[in-house]
Amino acid sequence: MLRRGIDTLRITLRAMGLASVPIVESWHLNERHFGALQGLKRLEAFWRFGPRRVWACQHRYAVAPPSLAPSDPRHPSRDTRYAELDANEIPAAESLRDTVERIRPFWVTSLVPELRKGHSVLVVAHKNSLRALVRLLDAVSDEDVPRLAIRTGRPLFFALDRGLSVVERRYLDDPAMRSRLGPAAPRPAPLRDA
Repeated sequence: MLRRGIDTLRITLRAMGLASVPIVESWHLNERHFGALQGLKRLEAFWRFGPRRVWACQHRYAVAPPSLAPSDPRHPSRDTRYAELDANEIPAAESLRDTVERIRPFWVTSLVPELRKGHSVLVVAHKNSLRALVRLLDAVSDEDVPRLAIRTGRPLFFALDRGLSVVERRYLDDPAMRSRLGPAAPRPAPLRDA
């Protein structure tokens, strides 16, 4: 439901010649909510909450930042995009673990059924929500999720077997990343004139 993700998806689909593909928007794929740190520059966050607390919520799987008070104008309950949600569903701050649990229902009810049908899906989201999705998809350990590098604007491809286990993962635009992330894609045979 975040504008930058929606715009990126539409640009990507147009570039792929797939502008008429159905789009599913879900708040479950929103970026992790950084609570009271939301919108603060790093030094301001350090000054207000201390470097250890800021570092911990950025680099530990189960540590959430300080929550936003319901009266804070930045609280998502004040955003009309979420007016139909139950107030208990709207996070005031999230750890990476919380983000995984927020994304899990979308994974189970929306993505898994499409993948089981053999359909390809394109997910456009933000770094931490993509980390959470990779955690669900690729069984990354809790300890490794905060260190999971998700490159901005770089298409990360996953090939799955019938049981939805990952058999290949790679960045589509960077051959150097292929070896680091998983087996390289088979090279196509060279084209020859007939």
